[in-house]
Amino acid sequence: MVHELSRGDVEDIYQIRMLLEPLATAQAACRASKETVLRAVRLLSAMESETDAKQWAGYNSSFHSVIDAAGCNAQLLAILENLRELSDRYVTHSIRSTPDRARQANAEHEEIMRAIIARDPEAAADAMFRHLDGTLSALTIRELGLAARPVPVGRRPGTRGRRPGAAALRGQ
Repeated sequence: MVHELSRGDVEDIYQIRMLLEPLATAQAACRASKETVLRAVRLLSAMESETDAKQWAGYNSSFHSVIDAAGCNAQLLAILENLRELSDRYVTHSIRSTPDRARQANAEHEEIMRAIIARDPEAAADAMFRHLDGTLSALTIRELGLAARPVPVGRRPGTRGRRPGAAALRGQ
């Protein structure tokens, strides 16, 4: 039996990912090995040439896993893997149903990789936050056919356009 998630469930999953995955990405910017960077770049290249949404989503999941693992935080990695498994089918759906979403996501992935290669943890975290926010934005009620729930998504009031928790990455 396949458990269908409500719109609220999808939003909850993405809100948690938007809090935790930028942290893992910031850690990856500090700790990623050359081999890890090359593996992520190869996956990005595969995504850029892929036309099948399900295959693209598989590469996408692997890309995120490589980035998360590069942060060398086993507990955070386990939590993120669980959240990604819960959201994978919706990533595939967003690629199939939203024109140009794969191209936009690939550009967002490139931005994440540029920040990791530059060893810039704040830029990496911010790029990941914007990427996840973009994916969540592509998952609309119309696309998923899910019941709406009034949940604020994205930046919290008072963050002045910055990702929540950015000060923590700067050590403040």
